[in-house]
Amino acid sequence: NNILENYLNIFHTDYLNNILIYNYFQIKYIKYIRLVFIKLYKIGFFIKILKYKFFMSETKFLDWII
Repeated sequence: NNILENYLNIFHTDYLNNILIYNYFQIKYIKYIRLVFIKLYKIGFFIKILKYKFFMSETKFLDWII
């Protein structure tokens, strides 16, 4: 939470090891994805890209459809 706290509830929310990035506009969405990935990389976190889903209009998060 500390790493991305400046952006919490602006374009992302997280819970345990899940990060949900959202924006209505595709250009901003891509920008936010890059920002989060760069922040995670800088602190030594690596992601498994195959576990991610991009450009979803809705998804299940913490047993809620959003």
